[in-house]
Amino acid sequence: MQGLFQDLQELLVLTLDDARFSDPKNSARIEETASTLKDRAHDVGRMREKAPDADPSPGIFAAYLQDESGRAYEAWKSGHKEYARSLFRGMAATCVACHSRTAAGSKLKWDFSTGFARGLSNLQQAELLAAGRSFDAALVEFEKIVADPEAAKTHPTDWNRALRFALAISIRTQRDPAKALALVEKASKTP
Repeated sequence: MQGLFQDLQELLVLTLDDARFSDPKNSARIEETASTLKDRAHDVGRMREKAPDADPSPGIFAAYLQDESGRAYEAWKSGHKEYARSLFRGMAATCVACHSRTAAGSKLKWDFSTGFARGLSNLQQAELLAAGRSFDAALVEFEKIVADPEAAKTHPTDWNRALRFALAISIRTQRDPAKALALVEKASKTP
């Protein structure tokens, strides 16, 4: 799982920034990492039967991740780079959706100031923190975005994603309805 997460993190860094994504010297690395991600996602798909509490969601998310990673790799190989790029970006949300179902599991720690993780936006950092079960740190980052009225105005889709992920963490993993209500109240007052 940690290898899959590291592959996804590297792909996000390489695909978020237009300059990195368009740089021909990164093309082989993107393809290699996408191939590895596809293979590792296939392994995650085998874990469907081990879902806690007979919850079918982890199996559904595992199958979706497996399909999306394969689709992204094939899109990349066939020259549909922008389509592959959008699929790579969406996979982190799948990890968050699954991992926020329960607080169980190991936490992955990432240093966003060095290596290939450098350059991720606050939203991407928060999503990866949540995907790696570092929920407290992720929630801090999501709350910063939700509290920023400029983010709500200039990047409403990202602001909305941050709010939804913050609510998912507050409700599903922290089981803190007061926190979730405070988030909703703060969001409703954002112009």
